[in-house]
Amino acid sequence: MIFDGAGTKWPSALSGSDHPVHQLYQQVADVISGACGFCAKAFETEQHVHDAGVGTIEEHEGHPSFRNLLVEGHSVLTF
Repeated sequence: MIFDGAGTKWPSALSGSDHPVHQLYQQVADVISGACGFCAKAFETEQHVHDAGVGTIEEHEGHPSFRNLLVEGHSVLTF
């Protein structure tokens, strides 16, 4: 799972134990690869992302490389 775009706001919110889906977030925490570094900077969430224990991915001009994921055989779903 990669947080991208405005989605970089979510790690901070979901990591709070008072959030309604915090338990679900904890269940998928082991599959979180990171957040888009470019987007985290653009949405001014970079520190919040890191505070939530999520790293940033900056493989291609500050963004994660979705091409690399596809080449590696992963499926990319966005929502």
